[in-house]
Amino acid sequence: MRKFDPIIQQSIYYIGAITFLVLCFYDTSSALLSYLLATIIGGPIVSGFYHRFVSHRSWECPRWLEVSLLFLSAGYSLTPAIAWASVHKKHHRFVDTEKDPHGPVHSFWHNLKIGLWPVQIKYAGRSVLRDDAYKAQYDYYWHINILFLILSTVTVGWYVWFATVGYLYLTLVIVNMLGHDSDGNWRNSHLLSIPLAGELYHKHHHENPGDPRFGLMDWPYYIMIRWFNGNNLDR
Repeated sequence: MRKFDPIIQQSIYYIGAITFLVLCFYDTSSALLSYLLATIIGGPIVSGFYHRFVSHRSWECPRWLEVSLLFLSAGYSLTPAIAWASVHKKHHRFVDTEKDPHGPVHSFWHNLKIGLWPVQIKYAGRSVLRDDAYKAQYDYYWHINILFLILSTVTVGWYVWFATVGYLYLTLVIVNMLGHDSDGNWRNSHLLSIPLAGELYHKHHHENPGDPRFGLMDWPYYIMIRWFNGNNLDR
């Protein structure tokens, strides 16, 4: 596989976050569009697909949907699935220790540098590393990024693409910081799980990493996982 450049990824995150914050003050309609896009994309892809399927295999994703979401996630600069799963699995393995790649065990600035985390693909798992679709997404990640940026530019504006990516980035940082406290305790929050796609049922997830349903206000579970995988779930 080709070398993945985290500097470019982190730069996109920063530009996106600044763009989103600026739009909130000067172009609320574009900021709202970015928020809606990020919510629609972030819930199913980040929480439902990257987190619960790619990292934990807690449900059975149809192959056509799996390939589609790999393409869409690369288009919105969510980092390659192999890299995302590697970091997340390392987080579970070394949770709340100095080897944990993120969380309140580290500084806020460290968590803001999410795109600069070393990608140790050995943590991703053999099923992912041997899958041609995942390897293709990794190799052509930036090509897909540019394609989506161009499509956004000619439709809703380049700034909407950057703001969407930026908002997704900010939610990742929020989840990583609020899901744990500085004493190593995990949190569950019905209220915060609504805008954060169920991800603030952090205590439940760490205690039950193989459960595809995180909690009551877990809308990605109901609109995607339950929909596509309902016959194989016991809840």
